Amino acid sequence: MKYFFRNIRQGVALLLLLFINNGIIKAQPLTLAQQQEDFIIFKTSMQQMHAGVYWFITPERFNTLY
Repeated sequence: MKYFFRNIRQGVALLLLLFINNGIIKAQPLTLAQQQEDFIIFKTSMQQMHAGVYWFITPERFNTLY
C-alpha cells in the first residue's frame, strides 16, 4: 500500500511539472490595485494573528515600516 501511494504522489508531481513546463499554468501579473489590496490583507492578518508583533516594535514604527 505504501508503494501505491508513493507512485500516486510521483504521478501527480510529474503531471504538475508537465503542466507548468508546457505553459498551461501561467502566472498572471497583478495590477497595482491588486498588489495594494493583497498587501493590506497581509498587514491586517499580521496585526490580528501574530501574537508578538508589538513585542519588539511600537505600533507607530510598524506602520512606518509598512
